Amino acid sequence: MGTLVATLSTRSEDNIGVSWVSENSLDKLWYSLNNGQSYVLTDQTGVEGYLSFYDLTPNTEYKIILKGREKSSGAAIFSELLDISTYDYPFCNKTPDFTIGEKLILGFYNPLEREITVNLIGADG
Repeated sequence: MGTLVATLSTRSEDNIGVSWVSENSLDKLWYSLNNGQSYVLTDQTGVEGYLSFYDLTPNTEYKIILKGREKSSGAAIFSELLDISTYDYPFCNKTPDFTIGEKLILGFYNPLEREITVNLIGADG
């Protein structure tokens, strides 16, 4: 029986990309985003490929497992579990105390340069 290896290729706050490679050619490939509780059949076959998972929830861990069926033997092979979390951004990473009338500088982690709206609410609401 051969091997099936899955690796993280890309991720953002709402998508994950996984590359896979198999020692032997596959005629079927399934994936699970929930630790093998359920699987979805893909249209991918062969010895390598790439899966994209879109519209995911930000700041959420996904437990991804791939399952393949070897073309020559019909044997089922599984990848090791990938624990992959989507990012939670943009987010504010610098929030100093300040006094009204003074300069306020906020820091944001925003690698995708998303539009940000900031609302300041006083302690009295």
